[in-house]
Amino acid sequence: MYAESPYLVFDGFIRFDLKGALNYSGWLKYNNDGETKDVKIDLQNAVSDNGVPLSTGLHLDKRTYQLYTSFNSKKVAQTDPDFFVADKAFEYNLDSNEFRIGNAERFAGKTYEGNNIRYNDSTSMVYYQGKFTFIPFDEKNNNVRLISTGEGFADLNKTDYNFNTLLAFQFNLNSKISSALALNMKNACDVLPSDSTTFSTAKQTADNERLNGKIAGIVGQKGLDNYQTKLALGYANLNGLNSSMGKSITFSTVNLKWSPAFKAFYSVGKLQLAGMQKTDINKEINGFIEIRKTSKGDVVNIYMEPTPDNWEFITYSDNRLACISSDESANKVIRGASKGEMPDRSKFYYVSAELIEKQKFIIEFKAHYLNEAENETEQEETQPEAGKEKKKELQPGDIDVNEPEIGKEEKPAPAATPTPTTTKSKKKKKEKNYDQYKLPDQNNEPAPDLKEDEKNAPTIEDQQQKQQDQQKLKDLFK
Repeated sequence: MYAESPYLVFDGFIRFDLKGALNYSGWLKYNNDGETKDVKIDLQNAVSDNGVPLSTGLHLDKRTYQLYTSFNSKKVAQTDPDFFVADKAFEYNLDSNEFRIGNAERFAGKTYEGNNIRYNDSTSMVYYQGKFTFIPFDEKNNNVRLISTGEGFADLNKTDYNFNTLLAFQFNLNSKISSALALNMKNACDVLPSDSTTFSTAKQTADNERLNGKIAGIVGQKGLDNYQTKLALGYANLNGLNSSMGKSITFSTVNLKWSPAFKAFYSVGKLQLAGMQKTDINKEINGFIEIRKTSKGDVVNIYMEPTPDNWEFITYSDNRLACISSDESANKVIRGASKGEMPDRSKFYYVSAELIEKQKFIIEFKAHYLNEAENETEQEETQPEAGKEKKKELQPGDIDVNEPEIGKEEKPAPAATPTPTTTKSKKKKKEKNYDQYKLPDQNNEPAPDLKEDEKNAPTIEDQQQKQQDQQKLKDLFK
């Protein structure tokens, strides 16, 4: 400090005095020439005391595929892919103990553009808004590309990450398949009633603010201004924002959470489907979205179900892109445009998915993320009546094996043969009794009644006499 300067001249290193979950903030090189009393920290080229770049944002650990937060600190590994990177303006609110890093004009409400992050050191809560990188962009690989913007928050004490996003998926599909899927989804969504739910003015304002931020994250503030002008005239849609959006399946609102256990982002609640390619839809539908991190790359699953009888499933994993629909005409287009399964995954290809793939995804999604595992029904202590079996309640996508095949009428069960009520009965065949040919002495039983005059059985004395006579005969031949 120099006597001729009223303000501190400083050239050295400083560190944020954090007490919460982000207390590992690094030492930052700082210089103040003493010309002003304001503390201005340049985070654009922030480095640690040993020259390692310091980051502020969200990143994915390339070794464990886990999401983590940095705040003016070193990444776990400098090569870890960035999921969200904040702009470099720094602010600190003493009253709320909140640190802010991002676009100063967006913090001031002058623009919707910019990547901002706020960290409350008292609660260890972090808030973020801007562009997200769910799937890293690769110029050499355009099999699946994803544009994503939005906002969210995380409780760092619980590793609980939440996002409200706009997602625009662009798949490397044959245009005929994309058009068939879009047409089928449009027809299915047209039967849905218009959303008549009324919201408070505060919620409508918040939703509009979120959408404005999402659009500005894609086309900037000028693009947002242009969109709002067209919207006032009644012909604006999200798929018309730019050429990439016109080739995408676009969801204007998808709430996502991060699963550390399954290393995946998964959707919560309904999906707001804005459009598919250049087809405008704008309907809230049932469905699931999963983006999972694996050693072989990202796995993407999208299931859309406007009604129980109308659905579409798209899955991508390790160079294989597969689609299936409840609409057979769309499935014919998929089968006709694909070359079938390949012997290996060395090159990208698309194919018609199997029905069991869709069912497997639904069951696993519920079991992993929604705690709705479809367990088999346990056997009850009391057995059901003979011949009767309890019918299992069908879930979305299940097949009723008891239903007749399509195009075939179910044959009625043959009527049960009634029990005869007449008193007549067939004469029972008389079995031969071979015992009647035995001699009385062969079994020591009286001979059967062969004649009417032999009805009277011999007396005991007679039997004794016969036995004595037989013994005498045996003695003669000794």
